[in-house]
Amino acid sequence: MTKENIEVVVIVICAAFVVFVFIMLLLIKLGIIGHKSPLGSVNKIHINGGMNVDFMSGRSADIGLTGFGENSLGTVVVGVENEGGLNIIFENVITGMTFSGVLIDRLIVGRKFDNNYSNLEISDDKSISKLHIEVIRDKNLVYIRDLGSTNHTWINGNYLTDITNVYSGDIIRLGNSEYRIYIT
Repeated sequence: MTKENIEVVVIVICAAFVVFVFIMLLLIKLGIIGHKSPLGSVNKIHINGGMNVDFMSGRSADIGLTGFGENSLGTVVVGVENEGGLNIIFENVITGMTFSGVLIDRLIVGRKFDNNYSNLEISDDKSISKLHIEVIRDKNLVYIRDLGSTNHTWINGNYLTDITNVYSGDIIRLGNSEYRIYIT
């Protein structure tokens, strides 16, 4: 095959994939197919690398997948908005490991999971405090604040000194590790 033929094949495969995804999303939106998550009803999906689809509003943006971590084909993490809460996903930007929890009003994030400690345990970095940050939801806005952690918190390279708004895709440094946060 010539280089031009290979490029045409790649374009055709990509176009077929995009058409398949949109047909599946349409079938889900119409209720023809679907899945009831143990977390609640599926009405929003986030896929790492940039595809966000909100079935309630019909909006979608930034379609694309990227490879990272040990899996050179890419890692896909799907978050489901459940009734009354949002999924919060922390993805280690180096290892690709993900940690997730459900945010209703507030979510405590730290190194040790215990009913008396964190609601979301991030166990891949010992420099993260047991009670490191609090993630707070106020309607459609999400904030974080440091809970007096030993090694502090940074958002997009800025030292966190007060409660701060956080957006899906922001980079948060907890201890010695950086995580991309996904809010779905």
